[in-house]
Amino acid sequence: MNSQQGQIYGRLNEISLLSQAYYSTCLGSAEIVYVSGAPGIGKTSLLDWVFRQEHHHPRTSIFLTGKFEQIAKDSPYHPIIQEFRGFMRHLLGESSQQVDAWAKKLRSALRSYEAVIAAMIPEVRLLIGDIPDAWELPPDEAKKRFIYAFRKFVQTLASKERPLVLFIDDLQWADASSLQLLHALLCDPELQYVLFVGAYRDGEMNSTKLPGYEVDGNIAKEAVVHHIQLRELSVEEMNSIVMEALGCGAAEATPLTLVMYPESQGNPFHFKQILGRLLDDRLLTYDHERQGWEWNLSDLIEQEQHWAIGELMAHKLLRLTRSAKEVLDIAACLGGQFEQGWIADVTQLSADDTSAELEVLVEESLIVRFGQDQYRFVHDSVQNLIYNQMENETRRRTHLAIGRRLLETGSSQPEGLFEVVKHLNNGSSDIHDVEELHRLVELNLAAGQRAKASTAYDIALQYYRKGVELLAESAWELHYATCFELHVERAECEYLCGHHEITEHLIEHLLRRARSSIERSKVQMLRMIQCINQKEYQEATLLGLESLKEFRINVSPNPLQATVVTEVLRVHMRLRGRIEQLVDLPEMSEPSRIAAANILFLTLVSSFRTDKKVYFLLACKAVRLSLKHGNTPAAADVYTVYGLVLALVLGRRVSGYEIAKVGLKLAERYDIASIKSKTYATFGSIICQLAGKMHEGEPYLEQAVRFAKESGDDVYLNTAIGARIHALYTRGPLGILSKALTEYTETLAETKDDFVLQNLYLCRQFVLALQGETESACSLDTAVFEERTFLEQSSGEETASATLFQYYAYKTQLCYLDGKYEEAVHWQKEAEPLKLYAAHLTHLPECLYYGALAELVIYGKGGGKGLPSSVGSLRHAHRQLSRLRKWAKVSPDIFQAKQVLVEAELARVSGRYAAAEAGYDRAIREAHEHDNVQVESVANELAGSYYARQGKAKVALHYLQAARDAYARWGASLKVRQIRERLAAMGDEEALSGNWTPTTSEAATAAATEEQLPGLNREAGARDTVDAVDLAAILRASQALTNKMELDAVLPEIISTLMNYAGARKGVLLMVSRGQWFVQAWADVKVRVLYEPALLEDDGLLPGGIVRYVARTQEVVRYSVDEESWLRHNPYIAEHRPQSVLCMPVAVQGSAVGVLYLENYAATSFVSEDRIHILHAMASQCVYICELLRSLGRFDGESVISEEPDVEKGGDMTLDTAPAPTCEPLTDREMEVLALLAAGLSNKEIAEQLVVAVGTVKVHVKNIFTKLKVNRRTKAIAQAKELHLLD
Repeated sequence: MNSQQGQIYGRLNEISLLSQAYYSTCLGSAEIVYVSGAPGIGKTSLLDWVFRQEHHHPRTSIFLTGKFEQIAKDSPYHPIIQEFRGFMRHLLGESSQQVDAWAKKLRSALRSYEAVIAAMIPEVRLLIGDIPDAWELPPDEAKKRFIYAFRKFVQTLASKERPLVLFIDDLQWADASSLQLLHALLCDPELQYVLFVGAYRDGEMNSTKLPGYEVDGNIAKEAVVHHIQLRELSVEEMNSIVMEALGCGAAEATPLTLVMYPESQGNPFHFKQILGRLLDDRLLTYDHERQGWEWNLSDLIEQEQHWAIGELMAHKLLRLTRSAKEVLDIAACLGGQFEQGWIADVTQLSADDTSAELEVLVEESLIVRFGQDQYRFVHDSVQNLIYNQMENETRRRTHLAIGRRLLETGSSQPEGLFEVVKHLNNGSSDIHDVEELHRLVELNLAAGQRAKASTAYDIALQYYRKGVELLAESAWELHYATCFELHVERAECEYLCGHHEITEHLIEHLLRRARSSIERSKVQMLRMIQCINQKEYQEATLLGLESLKEFRINVSPNPLQATVVTEVLRVHMRLRGRIEQLVDLPEMSEPSRIAAANILFLTLVSSFRTDKKVYFLLACKAVRLSLKHGNTPAAADVYTVYGLVLALVLGRRVSGYEIAKVGLKLAERYDIASIKSKTYATFGSIICQLAGKMHEGEPYLEQAVRFAKESGDDVYLNTAIGARIHALYTRGPLGILSKALTEYTETLAETKDDFVLQNLYLCRQFVLALQGETESACSLDTAVFEERTFLEQSSGEETASATLFQYYAYKTQLCYLDGKYEEAVHWQKEAEPLKLYAAHLTHLPECLYYGALAELVIYGKGGGKGLPSSVGSLRHAHRQLSRLRKWAKVSPDIFQAKQVLVEAELARVSGRYAAAEAGYDRAIREAHEHDNVQVESVANELAGSYYARQGKAKVALHYLQAARDAYARWGASLKVRQIRERLAAMGDEEALSGNWTPTTSEAATAAATEEQLPGLNREAGARDTVDAVDLAAILRASQALTNKMELDAVLPEIISTLMNYAGARKGVLLMVSRGQWFVQAWADVKVRVLYEPALLEDDGLLPGGIVRYVARTQEVVRYSVDEESWLRHNPYIAEHRPQSVLCMPVAVQGSAVGVLYLENYAATSFVSEDRIHILHAMASQCVYICELLRSLGRFDGESVISEEPDVEKGGDMTLDTAPAPTCEPLTDREMEVLALLAAGLSNKEIAEQLVVAVGTVKVHVKNIFTKLKVNRRTKAIAQAKELHLLD
């Protein structure tokens, strides 16, 4: 690209695409545009013209532009942060009213993140006012916190009124941390009104490493990416440049252009340099009389000029004086931009002499002036050419001179630290003074620590490595503290950058060098963190226990239960009467005690998942440490944990609750997000459960999730999520539980916590079993999930105990509900040895409750005749009942109904029938009053069975009907079917007719239950059953992909699932290749995958006309025999007479690549319109697997999934597509959501406006997209306007 006096040539298509992306941004989208091309082709000029010189955009933008340099600044996120700093300075120059408005806006949005942003962008502190420093976090958590804060900051700046355009040039030279930051920003699903434009050189940047792309090379699902590749300008376009520059006509300019064009190869920068050379050689002259330029074409041709870009630059350099060349060398070392003052400082020239030399360079078109005493190179290739031509000795000497001068002027302060150290490092081999070298080591340490604090660990590591390299042989003896700190910091950053072997070597070296227990503990903590991050919890615990011995804190790795009880009692006695005083303890200050506390807290984290006895003892030791030496912020979590220990070990639930409340007070006093996340998660998930205050814990769990996200604390984020799922497991309808599992599984997939994720998978299988979607009622097995494989994988993990207990609890419950009581008892006994690891889980009471019910059934079957097995069952049931009674005293709303039901069953098997009848009724009443639909279901079924045995059929029918309705509200569709079969056998007319549906009161009860579960999607209601089926279908399909099966077996499994879900009797998957359609899979009685795809022909096996129509129009076509339709005229339909047909397009990555055809000869309809997307998701998976098989050589043909994105993402679609009119009207609520989308509101803002959950808004948005046949907000708004939906 080039512009000459405001003109632009040859880039109209590129300008159009950039403008369209900006228009989409103005409507609320977040867009990414990448511009690639050769050096000098005009990438930077194109963006400058579109967003700075062109003023026809619908709204004024905030345009920020930065540039990475080949001679790196070695400063964290340098070009990105510098641009935002510049904008903050601009805001500080606004009126007081505007400054106040921005300060209020930033303060409201950033909240606890103010300090995190101010540390990187100091101007924010000037804008907002006094901000306390951010609390130091472990590196992993600090990185996540910074990314979260930066997202919030950018979201606050970008608005509907002023969208944000961020242009970053020369991405091929970007450091890894900067690319990661941009990726995290651009993949934020909440990002709106932001256009990111990145430019990079062809062949110097792997496009898969660009922000917005995943590691597998695919575009992230949250990103909308366009690509522009700048081609060389044509002769005609170059001729326009000559015409504009020389003021002549096309005929006169063309011969000159043709002479210059071959050497320039259509590169505008090169072309201009050739023009400049012609002027220098006076082959191009200006005739003042004619007032026009003159040249002799034959002279140009005869001289056979060599106009390669290197030769042109070399020619200019030869014309420079020695002093001008020296100034140019210094400028090249300073960077792409530089100030006159720095040149004068280094050269020791006067201001006038320096200015004169710079003017010479300007006249030679090597540099340009762009501000007061500020200059930049005319192109980065010029700077790089000059820098690379410098002799190594000259380059080192120049850098060293610059660094020393910067150091003398005080630039070792934070603002200029990186610049100073970069120059000194580049010239370090010329430093021979020992003290100066040691000073440089200290500067590298300081620069590394500053970069590390900014979470740019790769840059920090460069400084630490350089510091170690500069250490003298005697450094360990003369400067021990500096050497030790430098090596510790390096070891940590080596680990954070993934260099684990180097980290281990450095740790071993440091342990040999360490002189004190404090130093050794610091090194051991690095190793412990490494173990925890790698899920090696047992190893981390052993390291922690060994390290604690140096501080005279001794905890056995295999403590006796008596030791645990004794220690808990000892601490409890010391706390008697002093609980409230814990808040007022002084701050811990002694370094050795702080070191011990740090090791203690870290060992607590690792032992929680491996050894509860060690965990309990460590909590006691931590409390004793605080009592003796004072509090630290982590003491808030310690007191909450000790409250848990007190409740579990001594049964002092009230005392445990009281001390845990002290932890809450401390957490609120310190007001540190990472401390709050830990404290709130423990309090909300366990303390409130043990204290019988489950409802009180819900808000704390919600806040724990928020604070964990804010602080980047994945461990406690996962803990809080697990706790919420466990709470829903015991008292929530399965529809709501299913939605929560889906929502949180996505979050856990990002945090990569396999422990909690496995537990969620187990819970998901439990839900499927209750809905009859597993191989049998008592089994968790599906086609893509095997209990045996799961247990084999889990048994080898350190966290197996808690996972296994949950598995045994689910099996106990399922076997009891299916009437397999001996198996239920078996599973409950398998769980018994692991109950210590389940003390904090809601699964423990559930397991004991169902186990007790099963034991009583077994005892009753024995007739109570004193058989050993029966007596044993009764004794076990009494033991479990005793536990339930204790829990019911503390938490009657949760456990009272369960206790009463077990007592009713005990009365029944003991022959006390009147007590049993009263007990059933009381249990049902208690359960109903406390919205415990699970107990209500079982109690009604037990009562119905009891009365049936008593010969009271009508009474039995009443209770069984109530059980059926309660199971329906719970969502246990398998139990509903079983009860209906029993009712039908008993002559119930509703069951016999098959017309039963839940009553209005039952639906209202389900809705009320949902309202009591804040934070989850609130549209369960009547759709819970449908959603559960949808979820089950998706899970079966996705599990097939994730399970380690042969792809050949996976494809038929997913197609079979699709057929079952749709209720189809015939199905065909077709895929496109080179414009022709081929049958890839065929399903009727069985599924057949065609490894040699068959060409689609009108042979009577398929309605080829319908398939081709769908492929061309991208419409979903339906046919029903009882409806009028143009499809009646199709020859295939007329001959075969199917009852219903569904034919739909299948797209992958936005490209139309397949068609799914389904038909049925029994039913007149398929799935409803709002569930089509489920079929599309499964069909897309089939296409994806076909592509995998093709890549492995199993299929013939070429790939049909385009490597390029669709039209929306900058590429061409495989088929021509056009938006089809909406087939189904939008609901009133969807119209409200659409209007708010058009107003530019985010999902979160829409949720607040309509007073609904964010998840509910997402459902509405998805429905809108489906009905309008679009896949993006901007397209939805455009389509809505076209259909006059927004009038």
